[in-house]
Amino acid sequence: MVLQRSFRRLVQRTASFDRVEQERETPVDRLGVRSTVRREKDLVQRAQAAGWRLPGGNRALLECVQELILRFDEPSLAVLVAGPGRGLTELLVQAFPEASVEEFDIWSDEASLHVRLSGRGPFELMIDDTGIAGGRGGLFTSVVPHVVPRGSLIVADAQSAGEAGNHGDSLGTVVSKLVTTMLNESAPVDRRRNDGDQSFAALIKRIDVRGRLVVVTRRGSAFAKVREEEVDDVLRLKGGQHGQALLSKSATSFESRAVVLESDSPRIGGYPGVYDVPPVSIRSYEHVRCLPGQVLLKDNLILPDSFRHNQRRRLRNRSMRDISPLFASPRKSTAPVQRLGGAYFYLDSEFRGHFGHALTEQLSRMWAWREAKRREPGLKALLLAGRRRDLARFEVDLYAAAGVAPNDLVLVDGPVEVERLLAATPMLSQPNYIHPDIAKVWRLVSDELAAEAPVREYPARFFCARRPAKRPCHNAAEVEAVFADNGFDVLYPEDYTLAEQAMLFRSAHVIGGFAGSALFNTCLATSPKRVMMISSESYTAQNEYMIASVLGHELDVAWCRADVERKRPGFDRRAFHSGFRFDDKREGVFVRAALRRP
Repeated sequence: MVLQRSFRRLVQRTASFDRVEQERETPVDRLGVRSTVRREKDLVQRAQAAGWRLPGGNRALLECVQELILRFDEPSLAVLVAGPGRGLTELLVQAFPEASVEEFDIWSDEASLHVRLSGRGPFELMIDDTGIAGGRGGLFTSVVPHVVPRGSLIVADAQSAGEAGNHGDSLGTVVSKLVTTMLNESAPVDRRRNDGDQSFAALIKRIDVRGRLVVVTRRGSAFAKVREEEVDDVLRLKGGQHGQALLSKSATSFESRAVVLESDSPRIGGYPGVYDVPPVSIRSYEHVRCLPGQVLLKDNLILPDSFRHNQRRRLRNRSMRDISPLFASPRKSTAPVQRLGGAYFYLDSEFRGHFGHALTEQLSRMWAWREAKRREPGLKALLLAGRRRDLARFEVDLYAAAGVAPNDLVLVDGPVEVERLLAATPMLSQPNYIHPDIAKVWRLVSDELAAEAPVREYPARFFCARRPAKRPCHNAAEVEAVFADNGFDVLYPEDYTLAEQAMLFRSAHVIGGFAGSALFNTCLATSPKRVMMISSESYTAQNEYMIASVLGHELDVAWCRADVERKRPGFDRRAFHSGFRFDDKREGVFVRAALRRP
């Protein structure tokens, strides 16, 4: 078959790239690769004996497979097929009994294929023998990272590269773009964009075009992202020695108990009335690497406990560089500085040492602590130093109230390898879900803290002021004056001990404040409260509402215009952290009316 013109252009462009790579490759590298090739097994002869038809394309494929497979002593191979295969897998099993050979049908959904490849991989050699008529670029990008460094992917029948299809862009389009990026690899990476093209290109050592074949050799590191709903299947594929679920709570659904009133704004109506809550589990993992910034690595996997927003379509963590929607790589070294024997409960955070994240995200895993401790009496709780080098006082007090004794808190200046790690699915993942059973954790923590609070009178009405930082209210003094004139004590919760904060929020009838961490303390209230929240229209977090949904608070929201408007769906960092101004003639009318209500 005559190669399509687009594929010819790919051959020409790639050939020039090969010459550049050859100049960079040392003679030792070339000799080291070639000297390991053994010729005692002739795959072509075996194929002929098995009745294979061997036109040029098939012969070239088998010769290439033999050359690459013999670089490894006990290689792991993946053969990608589209429907019934043509016998290549059986041929390889017979020819290379020392190899592990597995066939994967791509006509399953992308998530299922990713799970199976993640569970069985990584692979020294992968062969795309699908022969599909187009759109192989999408398949290419989703499987290349499943190959080990110095391993290879062979794409057979690559003349089909000229067309797009069900699996995305054409192979020619994807590889041509990849070569362009590799030839310009000295261009700076825009870290604000988390440039996936450059990160993906960094995985490619070389690309060879051999007639109808494209051969890609890997380098660098890539870890497969594993979702919460996928990890049990992946662990089963890996084998029981890697990890297992110890306890699970079934999925549930509940209607929000919050009563919400909002000022006139484009933001009206953005809160869900019902939460569909996924299953939550306690899992045990064996020999896991823990990196600062909530990064958990197991073999070729990024475990789901690395993602605080675990239900989002694309999982992200700021401590990792995204390679593609399904892969990422840690930004810092993964080499462990120490190893910890025994069992540890995972309590780290992407924002460890931040009060708001601790009170919502980390505390939401504490539903599992007592059960985990029962199973492992010597269990310790593991946190990593990261940017904050020590434990804040509130961290010690908060986790002690949840049942973790101070001497059970272990802060490690990571990375660290842990012999056995117990981890729990969070009961709160903002903004996607909140489990109603989290109320038991909040009540326990509130009761334990309140028992340590000084006995005195606490205000029935107070307003949580906010010191200028992110999301500043430019006329905060005017807002505070409105509340002070209506009998509210204006205070900064962080000026009080955690025990006193618990008593403040338990004792008050009406609580006002700027949206953010201070109002997260409403989770410590033991009865429904009226909560009056002043918020920027660009602030999209829903923690206050989620807490109110479980505890039944009445939430009055005054939406204020932001300096930076949120103009696109999804997370907009500049808009999210933007300052704002309280308009007395707009939301001020709403607030005063709310203050007049009994």
